[in-house]
Amino acid sequence: RNRRVMIFDKINTLLSERSVQDGPLEVTSMACGPARELQDIFLDLQCNFPNINLHLVDHDHGALTLVKEWMDQIESFPHTSVSLNQKNLLYLASGRESIDIPPQDFMYSMGLIDYFKDRTVILLLDYIYDTLKDGGKVALGNFHVCNPNRGLMDCVLEWKFIHRNEEQLKDLFLRSKFASACDIIFDDTGVQMFAVCEKGRKNNGSLPLL
Repeated sequence: RNRRVMIFDKINTLLSERSVQDGPLEVTSMACGPARELQDIFLDLQCNFPNINLHLVDHDHGALTLVKEWMDQIESFPHTSVSLNQKNLLYLASGRESIDIPPQDFMYSMGLIDYFKDRTVILLLDYIYDTLKDGGKVALGNFHVCNPNRGLMDCVLEWKFIHRNEEQLKDLFLRSKFASACDIIFDDTGVQMFAVCEKGRKNNGSLPLL
């Protein structure tokens, strides 16, 4: 599975696990870009009216404009809300900006932390921890050090990503407020990995993977 499908499947699973009494599923996409994985959710659930509140965050106005364009083309859902937030995630994490959202069930980014040094990732993780509900989950994508295109990306395309291995990602979570090692899963290429963790999880606990 690729990252888009993995996030799509995770949100579908979370929706299927909820009862009416649980209220809407609260989901935040960080550095959302055009959020095509969320478009997939809507197109797949046209007749099921998912009970979900989506909070999309990106500093790029153009990315949020693309989201609005596909939102305008699909059927509206009576139990769904989507908020578009042009915010800088580093400013949110440092307290320089704020966003009015309730405690979240799931927060994710498919491509964000591989732009950031370790100290910045830990700052972001602390913000995510504070924003999640108890038992809420996070999934963050990062390029793995085994990426065979790393030299091309760095030297030719000048895409300066910070590649990490499994232990480095786990260490970041341990040094954050999560204070727990994350689980690591890979897409089909083995180049992209997701770090997945639950707020309040014990180090010896198990977490359903994406």
